Amino acid sequence: MLLLAGALRAATVPGFPPAVAVFSFTVVLSTQPARCVLQRRPPLSNSSANCWSCLHPVNMFNSYNVKFYHSKAFTSPYPGSCVERSQVPEDKVDWLIEWKDYNPVEYTAMSVLAGPNWADPQINDKGFSPKFNERDGEVERRSLNGLYVVENGRPRNPSGRTGLTGRGLLGRWGPNHAADPVVTRWKRDGSGNKVAHPVTGKN
Repeated sequence: MLLLAGALRAATVPGFPPAVAVFSFTVVLSTQPARCVLQRRPPLSNSSANCWSCLHPVNMFNSYNVKFYHSKAFTSPYPGSCVERSQVPEDKVDWLIEWKDYNPVEYTAMSVLAGPNWADPQINDKGFSPKFNERDGEVERRSLNGLYVVENGRPRNPSGRTGLTGRGLLGRWGPNHAADPVVTRWKRDGSGNKVAHPVTGKN
């Protein structure tokens, strides 16, 4: 999972106190076709690793001596399920590290498999041919983090191995863009003065 910096803006509306809106963006890439059953699949290939090493976000962070791990993508069991991920050692997260025995669990939630209008079909469904790394009709499949690898017709998580394949609770193959606005306002007393929190002292 990639957590991308959002925008912080102060807004003033006549007749209302100042408000702050915080927007955060989360992009998550999925990897393999999904069924709502637990299963193992053949080990993943490392053949395409060299062609994208310069674009790999882990490498870009490491080039500045920053340790970057997509820790939320290691949550196990997977949120809202009893599905346990395959264990991925810290030194095997990076796709550039060869790991022939990597054998992740495949999982996609039933709510996604039911085919709601916000979800893609199964990757191998007839007539479904997503265009990765570009605008695909009404679906934005470009990542805000740059290009991602598509291997055997399926996108890979650019942050590395997670021990899970499939979409989980996500609807799209590739990036799943989201914006979460949060609007706050000051608490005021009857005279219009800001009221401080009784514990923190903040208002």
